[in-house]
Amino acid sequence: MNDAIIKKLHDTAEDFGNIARKVNESSQKRKSHSEKAMQYVKKSLELGEKLARDLAIVGESNIKLRDQNNFVRNTCVNMKSNLEKQAEIMKILEAKKALAPEIKSSIDKLTSDFSSALNDALDNINGIIKVDNDIILLDKIINARKELQQDSLKKLEKLSAISLEDAEKAIKGSASNLERGLSMTGEFTKVADIVQKKDKNSLSDLAAKAAKGREIAAEVNKSSRSQYEFTEKVNQFTMELHDDTTAIMELVDKKHQVFEQNLQTVTVITVTISMMFKNYLAMEEIVENTEYNDSVRSHFNSLKVLVKILCQDIRTISTLNFDMTDSIHLNNEIETRALAVSKDELDYYKKITEKVGAMTETTKYPIEGSAKNMENARILEDGIKQLMAGL
Repeated sequence: MNDAIIKKLHDTAEDFGNIARKVNESSQKRKSHSEKAMQYVKKSLELGEKLARDLAIVGESNIKLRDQNNFVRNTCVNMKSNLEKQAEIMKILEAKKALAPEIKSSIDKLTSDFSSALNDALDNINGIIKVDNDIILLDKIINARKELQQDSLKKLEKLSAISLEDAEKAIKGSASNLERGLSMTGEFTKVADIVQKKDKNSLSDLAAKAAKGREIAAEVNKSSRSQYEFTEKVNQFTMELHDDTTAIMELVDKKHQVFEQNLQTVTVITVTISMMFKNYLAMEEIVENTEYNDSVRSHFNSLKVLVKILCQDIRTISTLNFDMTDSIHLNNEIETRALAVSKDELDYYKKITEKVGAMTETTKYPIEGSAKNMENARILEDGIKQLMAGL
């Protein structure tokens, strides 16, 4: 009977040592996963700050572009009103037969072409401004969500640091347990000799060591459960943060698509302003060189003033149009870069999620292992007591 008990003690002590080794290894792995997660969190913070800066620059520029587009629209509205006043004067001049047929034909052609281009421009600019407002709202939503995300990431950085600290403590504790476990395994190999010598004191020491091993395993179990609960919370928090980051990237992508679609309309109005509007500038030379009699002098001077004002408006928005085109293309470059950075950022969040998930998973074994060693220690203690009772 003693032989069976002694064999079970040998096997159980060996199992105790093996489990203590695996608990130590799992703590080492947990630390490694925690360190990697910390690295990815830091990199994500850097990318997030870079992306936030780019988005802020684009956001401010989009507001400026919307204001400039409003200026262009208001100028176009004023030019439309100007054309209506010109048409009234032309009726008076026509009634008084003050213009030669070829002069009137040239004026009518320039005015008609410009009026048509102006109506097209107004239709397009109204659509552009509507999309401008949509883009600006998206900018604000993205920037607000980005601030929340960065705050959450900083919180995750602190949680990861705590987890890393816990892992380091677990390594020290499990190393001590491993040393104790291996020592106890070695001592239990001598049980047969101790029984043969009927050395009750040595058996009593082994029973005490087994009891201490059970006590330590219980502490490890309790600590590991607490750590697992914490890492589960970190894991859940990380997954939520990953979902938030995915949502931000999708918003950035959506805004970029809207921006590119708007860019096509902007290109149309750019051509209209830079080419079709400028054809009207020939009116200045026509009215300047047209002869008229004193009876229509006041009306003709009014026409000249309106033409001068309209041509000045055309030159003003043409110059602004070139500046806006440069800004729009620069914004497009930053938007494209922001989209690429947001995708890189999401890749890091995936890595963070994987490492935190692995960190959580490696926290499970110390719970299972310590529970098993609590039972192993009890078996060792009971076995020694059986042997002592038989002496």
